[in-house]
Amino acid sequence: AITNPGYFKLWPRVWVRKSSRSFSLRNALFWQSYVGLLARHLPCKSVVDLLRKGAEHLSTQPSAEGEYHAAFTELSAGALRALRKPDAACSELRRQVWNQLRPWLLTELTQSSQERLADWCDAVRFMATGSQKPLLKGPTPGYSSEATQAEEDEQFLIPLLNFVVGGEHDLRFDALACTMAPVRFDWVEGGAAGEAESTKEGSSFDSFKRLRLLMALLHEPIATKVIQSDEGFCNKIAELLQPGLGHPYKQLREEVARAIFLTLRASSHHANEDSSLKAVALRIEDWLCAEASRLLPSLQADNAAHRKESQDDARPRHVVESSGLCYTLMHSALARITSRHLGKAAPSSLMFLLAA
Repeated sequence: AITNPGYFKLWPRVWVRKSSRSFSLRNALFWQSYVGLLARHLPCKSVVDLLRKGAEHLSTQPSAEGEYHAAFTELSAGALRALRKPDAACSELRRQVWNQLRPWLLTELTQSSQERLADWCDAVRFMATGSQKPLLKGPTPGYSSEATQAEEDEQFLIPLLNFVVGGEHDLRFDALACTMAPVRFDWVEGGAAGEAESTKEGSSFDSFKRLRLLMALLHEPIATKVIQSDEGFCNKIAELLQPGLGHPYKQLREEVARAIFLTLRASSHHANEDSSLKAVALRIEDWLCAEASRLLPSLQADNAAHRKESQDDARPRHVVESSGLCYTLMHSALARITSRHLGKAAPSSLMFLLAA
């Protein structure tokens, strides 16, 4: 499958497989090539208008017509991937295209089902890495893999990251900004919350979608390279995730645990020991230790009393929080990164795991 010296014409090497059966790499590559051609030969306004009309046509199709919405993700991924060059003209065009496509992107993401979410995960990873990845350094004598990335501006990832972890605020292009609300749940006595059930479910599913997209980007070293230098953004990611580890909805709790695990793993993508991402990973490890110590007495009391879960699904808060912590520890253990990233937390968590 090698078509050029030092290149694989495949998905990025960190991929095991694609997430979606609908997202077509060939279609995304077509749009990437076509938008690149338009950007070289048409005025900026004409390119923006064409993309806006195409996005509007595809996004306004009935929800049952899944092929149109899959085509929308391919168009968006290819167009935004094409506009990654560092020159001023491309940066300005990228800004305008983002501003025009973002309302339709938000609409599509809000209306997408869990099945179509896989298209979005593939789309954001394509925007970040495209389809070509250089081999590890030094695969060919006299060949430098660094030179192939010279025309790519890593700053093009800033609006993508801000979109994934952003709310309805204006999209920033100059700096990372995490404006997504923390994944939290307002507990009251008895394990229920005071807000309406429909509101809770809608808000939780929105958070679920955003977490999936965040996890898709955390797989990519180029995305974590951009993140690692921004301490404020890394701290916001941690603050966003930590409250969700005790969320009563099992599916959302699992997603938060997986996102925390991927954050820990992403801290090892680069050799820089002073990166903000590594510092946040250490703070997360300390927090996991503290959570295990806090929850252990309650679990031991339950075990001593031979207390069983109630039949009305109103499990105590400490039980819910313990399950989220277990998910994180198990993900780390199964990925064989416990000794490397949770060297301090693992020994202190053994009693907690036995009690849980």
